[in-house]
Amino acid sequence: MATKRYAKSILDRKNVALDEWMEEIRGQNEGAVPRDFVQRTAKTILRKCDPKQYLLSHATIVASVDCYSPRKVKTGRLSNQGVQIDVKWPDFRIKPECHPIINNNGDAWQRSLLLSSYRTFIGAHNYLEHIQLPELSKGFIVDAIARDLGTSCYIDILVATDRKHGQLVSDILTGAITGLSMGCISLFTTCTKCGNVSADDSQLCPCIQYEGKGSKFLDEDGVEHPLAELIGHVSVPNSNQFIEASWVRNPAFSGAVRRNILNPDSAQFASRMDKARVIQTVRAAMPEMDGLKKAASTRVAQGQDEAPQDAGQDLFGDQGGGDEGGGDEGDQNQQGQDSPDQGGGQDQGTPPDPSTPADKSDAALTGLLEKAQEQIMTILVDKLGEKLTPKPEDVGTVAPVDLGAPNDNLVRSSEEFDRRLKERFPRSPTLVRWASSVRRLIMERGAHGIRASGITARDLIVLSWIEDRCNGREHSASLYKVAMSVGPMKSYPSKNSYLAACRMRLGHDLSPADKSFLSRKGQISSLANF
Repeated sequence: MATKRYAKSILDRKNVALDEWMEEIRGQNEGAVPRDFVQRTAKTILRKCDPKQYLLSHATIVASVDCYSPRKVKTGRLSNQGVQIDVKWPDFRIKPECHPIINNNGDAWQRSLLLSSYRTFIGAHNYLEHIQLPELSKGFIVDAIARDLGTSCYIDILVATDRKHGQLVSDILTGAITGLSMGCISLFTTCTKCGNVSADDSQLCPCIQYEGKGSKFLDEDGVEHPLAELIGHVSVPNSNQFIEASWVRNPAFSGAVRRNILNPDSAQFASRMDKARVIQTVRAAMPEMDGLKKAASTRVAQGQDEAPQDAGQDLFGDQGGGDEGGGDEGDQNQQGQDSPDQGGGQDQGTPPDPSTPADKSDAALTGLLEKAQEQIMTILVDKLGEKLTPKPEDVGTVAPVDLGAPNDNLVRSSEEFDRRLKERFPRSPTLVRWASSVRRLIMERGAHGIRASGITARDLIVLSWIEDRCNGREHSASLYKVAMSVGPMKSYPSKNSYLAACRMRLGHDLSPADKSFLSRKGQISSLANF
């Protein structure tokens, strides 16, 4: 397992035109942008992401370090103070001239790794104080560039903060909030003293565990170095991914500063805004991949939902189990019928959502995050009645990735499915009506029908769970919970990143069957727009 990391920055200069970003900043570092190209695309793009709707801020967010191989370094499984360590790469020692660039929290990024992964900033969310709930997103990252300063490579980002968040925008403009903090996920870290590679706390070397990051040590030549951790490695794809940039009040990375608040009147930046908006849409529900989520000076596990301890219990407490549906399920569904129009009869409406007090108690969230999640779940439950929502799981059977291709699950007669549905959920007419109508729509109109009708990724997961039950396929409740919590696979840079996020939410390694199951769920939920 890995952890999430953050590095913070401070902001300064204000009110420069977008032309400066496109021509002076981006142009000088990654090539000029042709004026005719911008003019051709500006009007079209601005309709999709109007700069007047966003406050555009330029910040230097993270810097790289250069490393070297210590004398007589060895790789492989070695012993350090009686503890076995794993040294995979020899170039783990940070050069002295780069010591000032190490983050105050003791994290560092090698130049080659940073240059290979900095573009993952584009399209990532803009949050406040790292409250990573998509519903609370304040905007997104429009662009990212690399600036070579010789001893280091700095990464500059352009952040679009939605002006509808009036208080936040006001605080930024007045200087009440002057910090930006980036969040990344890494699959592992490397100790800069002994070279040990650790994927979680159980694999930490004595250097990090007992001496602590930021402490000093002398190398083989008597040169003093600060103890730090290198994030990821360039030889391992997706070992470092930047997932967000948050507005914060207490910056940690003194070398990273917000340089500008950009003038929204310029159209020169249009093409970059469009590209970032497309990427941000794809990554809209992005939870974490299984990596080291790094926080400034604190190692934390940022999972928003914990997997249920009792994997044998259904997602809705005692709902679902036997073919008869269970007494509790019947009572709960009857309550749902007594409530005013809870959406069960809708043709394409929101399906039952697996939200219960048990789910809320599982969520290790505090403050605003916990309150926001509770509100969201309450809205979902009200639409379909209490505890009607099965857990996210096998939409694969209901809505395969290629809806245009022949598929046994799709061509099955609606009559046969309806018969099984009524047999499986005899006391849940609301659920039966909803599942029948939504499945019929998917069979008749395919992917286009899913998107046009507003069926969500959660809806597809719920429908998949229902069909699994009808076909006698039973899976662990914790897997359904993970599939719904992690979201669509399309929100991640790769399948491995998606599975890594699933692993972190589940809390243990995935079996081959788990990987197959969750991959299918991720592909299914990706058919929806959101």
